[in-house]
Amino acid sequence: MPTNNLISQKIFLGEDYILVWVEQFLKAKKAENKAKGTIDYYRKRLKGFTDYLETQEVKYISQINSNLIRDFLLLLGERGHNEGGVHGFYRPIKVFLKWYWDEEEIEGRNPIDKVKAPRVPQESIQGISREEFNSLLEECKSGFYGERNKAILLTLYDTGIRASECCDIRLENLNLVDNSILIEQGKGRKPRYVFFGKATKKQLRKYLKFRETGNYLFTSKAGERIDYETLRAIVRRLALKAGIEGIGLHDFRRAFCLNLLQAGVPEITIARLMGHTTTQLIGRYARQTTTDLMNSYKSPLDD
Repeated sequence: MPTNNLISQKIFLGEDYILVWVEQFLKAKKAENKAKGTIDYYRKRLKGFTDYLETQEVKYISQINSNLIRDFLLLLGERGHNEGGVHGFYRPIKVFLKWYWDEEEIEGRNPIDKVKAPRVPQESIQGISREEFNSLLEECKSGFYGERNKAILLTLYDTGIRASECCDIRLENLNLVDNSILIEQGKGRKPRYVFFGKATKKQLRKYLKFRETGNYLFTSKAGERIDYETLRAIVRRLALKAGIEGIGLHDFRRAFCLNLLQAGVPEITIARLMGHTTTQLIGRYARQTTTDLMNSYKSPLDD
């Protein structure tokens, strides 16, 4: 469109043209000071939804009904998305449609209200094991990129930070004296400190000898900050070489949580290190297996 003026767009395209309102929704979330990662998340998922609607010749929000939403969610499953991935599309659609209903003060029933959230399985999700982690390290070569990739793996595994937070670490926020990293803007734009051990410190020092320029800790050889897609590609490539299937960036965070739980660290401490305000999500990251429960169990009769 030649103009960003909402009134002009609505007149030209129609009062409830979907793409116009998606852009207005994203601007509203930006105005609410939502994190860039959250806005990008909404943008990508909603684009998937609007692309699907276009194949169904649906251009206006008033054309959206509960069956269309259900069909889209079913299609995601057919395309290989797991239950969690399908749920990841459902949430932005729900937030967008509820925002639009409130923004325009629509009196009719919102179609998303008729669509139940996809079930997310509650099975144990262990994350990356220590053996798998060591296998990834073994696939890192020497030189700048090899030492950088080792440092990235150790940092993810040892601190439990989110992938986006790892990409955003500024060199000035790394403290090798007290083994800490300042995460300037975690989820909800809340700063916090995370900590690492001797092995990670040793590898970070080794990597820094190769690193020459740039404001961020993890960069390309030219000093450019690595982004989420680059980070994911690094882990995928190493996993492929190591012959490990199903390893993702979030698996390091899950492993961190379970490792601390097994070490007896209080849940509130784990939550704060992970950037959570409550312990509510700890169970989702560290759902214990039968073996974990068996190893933790102590009979009161065996004193």
